[in-house]
Amino acid sequence: MSTFRNYQIKVAEIIDNPDGSAKVVFDIEDGFEEEIIKMHGWEKWEQEKFEQLFISALKDYIKFKEGNTNDGNF
Repeated sequence: MSTFRNYQIKVAEIIDNPDGSAKVVFDIEDGFEEEIIKMHGWEKWEQEKFEQLFISALKDYIKFKEGNTNDGNF
């Protein structure tokens, strides 16, 4: 049984970049960063590593949803 709790991550803002990409700003619950640090054995918050984890998890979720729905909607 996991000792980690579920946290909500909400999109606070999406900023369009001139190159066509976008910056997404999230609101996260208190305690989330500390739990990620603990979960991954980091000594401190590592933004770049977290972004890689988040993007990987999002890609996995999208692949999962695409394989389990006919219309591609979440």
